[in-house]
Amino acid sequence: MNKSKIKTFGFSLVLACFAFCHAARIDRLDIFDKSDNFLLFVTFNYDAAGNAIGRSVFTADSTFLRSTTFQTSGTTTKEASLDFNGNSLFTTTISAPSGNNTAFSTVDQFGMDQFGGSMTYSSGPTNTFNINQNSALTCMEQYTFGADG
Repeated sequence: MNKSKIKTFGFSLVLACFAFCHAARIDRLDIFDKSDNFLLFVTFNYDAAGNAIGRSVFTADSTFLRSTTFQTSGTTTKEASLDFNGNSLFTTTISAPSGNNTAFSTVDQFGMDQFGGSMTYSSGPTNTFNINQNSALTCMEQYTFGADG
């Protein structure tokens, strides 16, 4: 997996994790690199019942990158991402948690699998997510909350 896909993978995973986190409403997510440089921000859309139904991603200078809508059917959620012209970029399919694992896969606009098959993630200690593929740990993401939660 090249560095570009790793960065995309990590960012996609963080956003996918928030799709199933219903404990608190999140209106905006700011993303920083390891050196604390502000990179991106994400705004979230909710329906009248408070369910997340979409999000939009912007660069630090507020340039629109893409929007994503959520479509849930049974225990599966599909996230369809569109560019600024409404063209399909990729679709992520996420299954509801089974035990401590949530499976997901991402295909691009051409139907090509982006991460080599379905992967799973599970919550770990201290605000971490462990990402596994073929039963092997491939990545670990950690998040922190700002002063306002």
